[in-house]
Formats: sequence, structure tokens, C-alpha cells
Amino acid sequence: MNDALIKTETMYHAVKLLKTLICFLGSVFIMVPFGFAQQTLLLTESFESAMIPPGTIPPDGWAIELISGASPGVYFVTSSTDPTIETAYDGTNFVQYNSYVIPIGSTRLMSTTALSTINKSNILVDFAWFEDPGYTTSADIVEVQWSTNGIDWNTAATFSRYNAVAAWKVKNVLLPIGAGNQDTLYIAFQFTTAYGNNCAIDMITVTAGPLSPPSFATIGNGTTEVGWPYYTLYQGSRTQMLYTAAQLTAAGASACNLTSIGFNVASNSAQLMTSFEIKLGLTNIPSLTGWVNSGMNTVYQENYVVPGTGWRDITLTNPFPWDGISNVIVEICFGDNGSWISNSPVMGTVSSGTTWHYHDDFYAGCSGTAAGTAQTVTPDIRFGIPPVTLAALMGYVKDVNTMAPVAGAIVQVGSARDTSRANGFFIIYNLTEGLITATTSAAGYVTGSEDINVVSGTATFIDIMMNPGPFVAGMVTDSLTGMPVMGASVTVGTGADAVTTLTVEGGTYQSPALSVTGAQPILIGKTGYIDFSGTVALVPNTVTVQDAALLPSAVQPGIFTAALNNPVTPTEVNLTWGVPQGMYQIIYDDGIQDDIAIWAEATNLNAMKFTPLAWPVKLVGGKVNLGVSADYPADALPLTPFMMLACKADGAGGLPGTLIDSVEV
Repeated sequence: MNDALIKTETMYHAVKLLKTLICFLGSVFIMVPFGFAQQTLLLTESFESAMIPPGTIPPDGWAIELISGASPGVYFVTSSTDPTIETAYDGTNFVQYNSYVIPIGSTRLMSTTALSTINKSNILVDFAWFEDPGYTTSADIVEVQWSTNGIDWNTAATFSRYNAVAAWKVKNVLLPIGAGNQDTLYIAFQFTTAYGNNCAIDMITVTAGPLSPPSFATIGNGTTEVGWPYYTLYQGSRTQMLYTAAQLTAAGASACNLTSIGFNVASNSAQLMTSFEIKLGLTNIPSLTGWVNSGMNTVYQENYVVPGTGWRDITLTNPFPWDGISNVIVEICFGDNGSWISNSPVMGTVSSGTTWHYHDDFYAGCSGTAAGTAQTVTPDIRFGIPPVTLAALMGYVKDVNTMAPVAGAIVQVGSARDTSRANGFFIIYNLTEGLITATTSAAGYVTGSEDINVVSGTATFIDIMMNPGPFVAGMVTDSLTGMPVMGASVTVGTGADAVTTLTVEGGTYQSPALSVTGAQPILIGKTGYIDFSGTVALVPNTVTVQDAALLPSAVQPGIFTAALNNPVTPTEVNLTWGVPQGMYQIIYDDGIQDDIAIWAEATNLNAMKFTPLAWPVKLVGGKVNLGVSADYPADALPLTPFMMLACKADGAGGLPGTLIDSVEV
């Protein structure tokens, strides 16, 4: 940057230039691509590996299928006519479908490499689609399709080629819920001609959001510690516990597969439980009076050590189907361990007739036949049940005046958030059904919020309209001379919302767009003047005028003396003032931001030279303008430190020579 502010302490009131050289050692900034918050990238295809454009051989993992008509009409090209497309959206190549010359027909461009969406949901397909105003009545289209077997295709969205403005447009398609949590997923684009202009697509991206968090049906909240079912103070143990259908229903479960069980562990032992098994069974009996051996299904069988305290869940190898009306028996057994340490007690609730237990050394555990006894405390348990499919919120952030997309806007619902892309698109996952509040903020726009009803299992679509922020403008003058004051700082707002600008030639200023409205404080000042402070009323889309006439603040002189001109026969008194002792500020900044320099490597130097009218002079501080946040990628902070050097200009040709001092910024 070549704008800087230097503060000096000098023996002379009229200081203009300081004979030192400030050298700025460039720091390294790394530019990163804009990312997709909360998302997993499954596929990206820019067709750069398509063979010999123009040609018909797709990249690996893609195929062309003629559905109807005489010609597939799909080519991989670097430019196109009808309409004129001079460059790809991304890279060099893009896909062209020749609907300009095909009177009737459909062709599918499809992926042949399966994507896995296991443990993922909200599958989002983004792609660039060229729209143009040719042939207004010819609805050439592309359908975004998906399949779980690569044979049977479902259409998720349809887009028309026609638009009054010719340009690449990024489209965002959220696939139906059935595309999530699948072993195999295929994506396709089916073109259908209407004998209009050619169609074109480029840069396909498939991303997935997180699966809804796991759900549990928890039974019991007792505070009594019991040793079963992990009774490792002995070498073998067997425990059966009965949980009723009414308890499961009250805990939020309905007929479903039980996917895990968990206990609230008070303290855990390091003892390995060999021949460890979990069995589940359905029953209509109201209580346990002995072992239930029939109808029990092994759902987990693997040596096990309790891994820690708190709720510890075991995912069942074989999910267990609960019919929604029967009671459930849970059996946990192990042995013979051949060793013992201590129990891993769990929290339980006092209950009679719902737990049957036995333990002993040299006990076979799961195949043991010892009678066992009834217990009066039943371990608290939680069953893993299929998660409720939560809601999603998606849409576009736009300027309310121009309808142009607002990129980099932060849309937040509770702790969930996303940042809008270049086309203004955003998506937020895993929201609870009902009324939610979405808050949106962006540089230069007024922060706003909207209440929206979202529904589980679906994505609610909304356009968020943002009001450009208010502006403050005016003129700053010297109240004694009426002359304009350049380089005065103007600060509007407080805290994180405060914005500062400088007056330029003519003493005028205009703030950047502000993100706050209503009554806000304003402070205008410059070294050598008394600050002006006041309040401005800010209105979106409106310039509020605030002028200021600054009163100069005199810098007190140094030592003052008064002496007779002649002690014997004096005729006058000689008055002597010392030089001013205050701080003075030399501003080399016209208030207009210059092109910001973001260096790719270190050792880039920028220098400014100052010369005083007389010596001595002391340099005590300085500032450098690093630009505004829009000059940097969203994740640029913290910036890499760089050096500011103060040097004498005694090098060859007045270049930096003797180093006076330095500081890391």
C-alpha cells in the first residue's frame, strides 16, 4: 500500500516531511477456493479430460445414451455457436447438445461410476447451464436425474435454455430424500430438443450434507449404581432385562429397527469380556421370573471392553425389528474370561420383576444354566432408533433493489450457518421442524432476520432480500478559516459495527455501506483539532449528510520567559516562547483506497520518504492501511505478520540505508 500515517514528536511546529524511509516487507497470503459449509464433496466434473474437443468421447466415468431421435448430439467443445459461447464456465471444455440441428429427440449424459451416500443426506447437484434469448418459443430443456442402479432414472428438476439474458447460470438442485443413505447413486443430465438453440452445461458438482443426528429412546433416569450387566468382578456373567412397549413408546419410539443399545456407565473397568453377546427378543410377559431362552436373537457377538463413562452405545451388528406393541428383553452375557478386575457399574432405576442376573467365576455366561435371581434395580438404557429426518433451508440471497446475488452473506439459524456462494445460493441442514429464525449479514448490507416455517424431511426454499446499508457523507472544514480539512478520520457506529473512513480533497467524505441503522454515534477528528461528536440517523438505501467544522486545538508552547531588557534602566520586557512540545501527525493518505497488494512471496518492498524542515525529530509510531475485508478470502485471518522498517535515506541515490528501528506488524 502507498497510503500511510506517521506520528512524530518534533521540536518544530511546521513539520512537513521526515527524513526516514519506511520499508514494508511483503507477507505471504494464500488464496483458497470458496468452500461448501457442512458439505462433503462426492463428485466434481469439468469435462477437461474429454477426448479431442470437439468430440463425442466423454471423460472416464461418463456415458452418452440416445433415448429417442436419430442422433445423440452431445459433443465436448471449447466454444460454440447458436448461441455464441466463447469460453467454458470452468477450464477449457464444456458439453454441447445440438438442439439447433436436431428437430426431435432426447439424449442422456450419465455418470457410470457409483457414488456412495451412506450416512449422508441432502444430496445437492450444482452445475453451470448456459441460457440465451434465442428462439423464445422453443423450449429446449435439460432434466437433472438420479438413479440408485444406473438403469431406472428419476427426474429431480428441469431447466429451460431460454432466458432474456445470455450467460452461464449456476443451478442448484436438491435431490429427493431417497437419494441419501444409498450404497450406489448415479447422476444424469437428459437433454430434450425443441429445435431451438444449442444447450450447454459445465462444471458439475455433487455434494452431500450430514445425516440427521442419531435418535435414542431412553428408558430410566435413576441414580443407583449397579454392577450388571458388566459384572466383571467375576469371570462370567449373564443378565436379562425387560423393557415394556409402553416405556419405549413414551420414550419416542414407534415400530422400527432398534440399531443400538447403550448404558450410562458410572465408572469403567479395563477387563476384556470374552464371548460377549447381546441378544434381543420380543415377549408379552409382564415380568421376569427366570431366564427366557426361546425367541432370543443374537444381535451382537464380539469381545468387548467398556470404553469409558457416560452413555456408551454399542451398534448392533444385526438391527432388531421391534413391532411397536411387544415388550423387549435384552440379554447381555460373557465368560469364561479367565480373569477379573472390577465391575463397570451403570446407572439404574429401582424396579421389581424386570431384571434377572447371575455371575460367578468359571461361569460359561451365555451358555450357562445357573438359576440366577431377580434384582430390584434395572439398568437405565437407551435404544438407537432411526433418526427423524430433519428439515433443511435453502435459497438465494439477493439485493432488494437490483435482485443481483449477494455473495459471502452469512445465513445463520441458531448455531447452524452457511455462506452464500457467488450466485447467492446457501443451504443449512438438520433444522428442527417448526418456526425458525434465519439471520443474514453481509458487508455493505443491513443485517436482517426472517421467521420461516420448515418441515421435517423437506427443504424449504426462500429468497432472502437484503437492503444495502445506509451511507454517511459530508464535508469537514476548519472552523476558523473555513478551509477544507483533508485526512480527518470519520467513524460511524461502535464496536464491531464501527466503520472508519477519511476525508479527501475538498474535505469531503463518504462512508462505505454500513450494516447498522437507526441512531448511531459519529466521531470526526484529526490531530491538531478538537474532535466533533454527534449522532446520525441511518436509513437503509439512504445517504445521511453530516458536515463538521473542526475547531483547531493549540499545542501549548514550551518554556515561557519574561525578562527586562536592562536591569538598571529597563525600557521593555523581552518575552520568549519555547517551541511547541506536542505530538504531530503527518498523513500520507488521501482517504481513497489504492489497489491493494497481496503478495505471493516475501521480500517485496514498498517505501515512503519523509524529510523534516529541521532536526531533531523522533519517529514514534505509524499505521498502514491493509484494505477492507472484501480484498481477502473469507478465511484469510489471521494474516501472516510482516515487518515495518525505519531507515535513514543514506543509501545510494537516497535509498534505504542505515536501519534505525523495526517492528513486526
